[in-house]
Amino acid sequence: MIDLLTLFSDILYFFLPAIMANLTPIFAAYYRILPSLDRPLDGGLTMRGQRLFGSHKTVRGLLTGVIAASIIGLLQGNVVMGTVMGLGALWGDAMKSFFKRQFKINPGARWSPWDQIDFVIGAIIFSFPIAPQPFYFYLVAVLLIGFGSLFFSYIGYKMRIKNNF
Repeated sequence: MIDLLTLFSDILYFFLPAIMANLTPIFAAYYRILPSLDRPLDGGLTMRGQRLFGSHKTVRGLLTGVIAASIIGLLQGNVVMGTVMGLGALWGDAMKSFFKRQFKINPGARWSPWDQIDFVIGAIIFSFPIAPQPFYFYLVAVLLIGFGSLFFSYIGYKMRIKNNF
């Protein structure tokens, strides 16, 4: 039988770089860190009349997120894995934004469950070739982190760090 507490802690430890990569751009924007890098990742490019990612996905967010994930990876003893998880998390978030734009969903508008699990899916895709995990590990991770992300989005909204819940 699987010990759920151990499984949950293993999941949180494994995905901690991705979680930090996902959180850091919000704080970097709120505290105006590296304002010169507050430029859209898509450079204003469009597809079918819609921005690729929108103005909320920035060079600053990518850089600060990957740096935060890399630091966590370094502290965990594997900076490469941390960097890969950070890149995967932010790639997943950007891909979700791409589809939101194509479906004409406004930036910042809720799109559940994708808003909660995009970064986890990206981190899984990027980290799988380096450190594959069992299917149940990924399934529980998506559920656990998805619900946790929803909870912390609500906290961020209440603290006025995020504009919406």
